[in-house]
Amino acid sequence: MRKIAFLSALGLLMLTLLIGCECCPLDPNCQEKLTQNISSLPLDTWVNGKVGSDGVTWYTFKISKPGEVVAQLVLGANECTYIYIYDTDQTTKVPYSSTGTCSEGEAYKAEARANLDAGQFYIKIEGTSGTPYRVRVKNVAVRWAVDKEPNDSDSEAIAISPNKWITGAIGFYASGHTDSEDWYAVKVNSPSRIAPTMYIDRNNCTYIYLYDRNGVDYLWYSGTCYESYPASFTYYISKTGTYYLVIKPGGSAAGYKFKYKLLR
Repeated sequence: MRKIAFLSALGLLMLTLLIGCECCPLDPNCQEKLTQNISSLPLDTWVNGKVGSDGVTWYTFKISKPGEVVAQLVLGANECTYIYIYDTDQTTKVPYSSTGTCSEGEAYKAEARANLDAGQFYIKIEGTSGTPYRVRVKNVAVRWAVDKEPNDSDSEAIAISPNKWITGAIGFYASGHTDSEDWYAVKVNSPSRIAPTMYIDRNNCTYIYLYDRNGVDYLWYSGTCYESYPASFTYYISKTGTYYLVIKPGGSAAGYKFKYKLLR
């Protein structure tokens, strides 16, 4: 009898906890309930708010093109408050993208930055309940059209032709992944000198490599860290076959455009 009473009490306690929870584990609409009260932030627009009663306020925002996202926070009171950028799953902090301020006013604005790919992301503001603030999200989007993913290896390389501009973006983050390589396949039908030229749309170091037919060994490379200075090289290819031009970031992110020539 005692065992039955104990199990009944335990069952009642569990039911009470489930009914009272914000997002019940048995509810198939759990994630929807968690996010349905999150306000959307329009880009490039200041939004006034207050830190929630639990010390946290969430927002969501969308970007249609990769770019450098800047989340800005201006306080209306001298209370230490922090701003974080979260990934598309709303549970993972984007690496190196959190900051905070303890002083009110524009002069003490906090700015969290991240190079993000296109998608829906989240902002978390954390501090003392009731602290007033203004928040804004800006996206310095890449200048040119982006490449088609995935193209992260020789087996996924996009076939391209000479004398045609190819555009893309490299080094941007989403869903736990940073785009670190963009591969393009180049067909060489006779001994030739290959001569690529690459431009970037921001002053973030970016490199272009020439890989051998095996997709393992690189033969040459060049890079640039400035918009106004293209990366270029010329390399003699004596054997016919498929080679690869590969774009890689130098620790940050950028949009790029390049083309190549085959010279006899």
